[in-house]
Amino acid sequence: MTIYFDNAATTPLDPSINEYIFELNQKIFANPSSLHASGRKASRLLKEARQIVANHIDAKNENIIFTSGASEANNFIAKAAHFDLIITTPFEHSCMLEAIKSTNIKTIWLDLSQEGFVNLAQIEELLKEHNSKTILLSIMHGNNEIGTIQDLEKISSICKKYPKVFFHSDCVQTFIKHDFKASLLDSASFASHKIHGPKGLGFLYLSDKFKNHLALSDKIPIVGGNQEFALRAGTENLISVLALARLIETQKIDKKKIFELTKKLYDGLKSEAILNGPELISETSRVLGNLNLSFINCNLNSEAMVLQCDLAGLEISSGSACSSGKLSNEPASIMSSFVLRACRIDESRAKKAIRISLSKQNTDKEIEDSIKIIKQILARNCKAS
Repeated sequence: MTIYFDNAATTPLDPSINEYIFELNQKIFANPSSLHASGRKASRLLKEARQIVANHIDAKNENIIFTSGASEANNFIAKAAHFDLIITTPFEHSCMLEAIKSTNIKTIWLDLSQEGFVNLAQIEELLKEHNSKTILLSIMHGNNEIGTIQDLEKISSICKKYPKVFFHSDCVQTFIKHDFKASLLDSASFASHKIHGPKGLGFLYLSDKFKNHLALSDKIPIVGGNQEFALRAGTENLISVLALARLIETQKIDKKKIFELTKKLYDGLKSEAILNGPELISETSRVLGNLNLSFINCNLNSEAMVLQCDLAGLEISSGSACSSGKLSNEPASIMSSFVLRACRIDESRAKKAIRISLSKQNTDKEIEDSIKIIKQILARNCKAS
């Protein structure tokens, strides 16, 4: 039986949502833009679902833009509006980093602590220094590899002093699992498949301030129809939107249980490992279910450790799934995670890091079995003393 501990990459579809999608596909098929009765019904259902999503993050219906996923949402933010300057972190998700780089807009990279936290004083200093410029400040809420959760409230309080600053956050890893209020941000990106929803669906929160700024732009990435308030053309993925709304309304996450399972796994391995990222002290100290461990006395690098676990029936990762398999001039085996490098983690430690990510579907027995699997691998591949 395979143990799946790679939920930060994607999650299994919730069984109840799978059934719901099957039912919807038998009944709902019309285009929400059509004028006939079936189209009007589809339009009404889309509006109701959008309201459920909006209510969950304390936003207005018209501030929710459905996309194909968080990658599209992040690309939209970087490319659709005019900015004089971008300030961001070097450990954003690769879709945000690559989108920012493609704009050729001057970019300032924020410093990070070894645990992955931004320096609030540095942010204040930079915004003050460049206060005459229109600035995009992009800082992800919860890091997808080392689980660092930034204090959006404190960063937001700094940003609100500077009217020309637009504060964006990639909230993919914290959606549902951690508190979020739209009022703290000017924009935010989310994905359905990280919370046991369907793949191919995400959404973008756009504040009124950001939407007014976009009115000056002619760079909306996907044009054609007037769907999504004329900000994202294309027939809406209605079935997935309805599934996401149902998931938000019905999903129950026992945060304490997930934390306790994560801590049990860490306690079973910590004599052999170094924890990367913030301390694991509560349900809110790092992204729920996230562990990033370096087995420094093991002869295996990250990728080899992942493969050994895979052969033993344990599925984990060595970092972001969206960053794996990229072309490089260097062999993959000697490339450490760019997230760990951004946090100035020693290279010998970074090259031996693995990411384990749990969800509501994981069990106590899976934790026990995983500890045994990893310890057996370590025993076979431990450095001679």
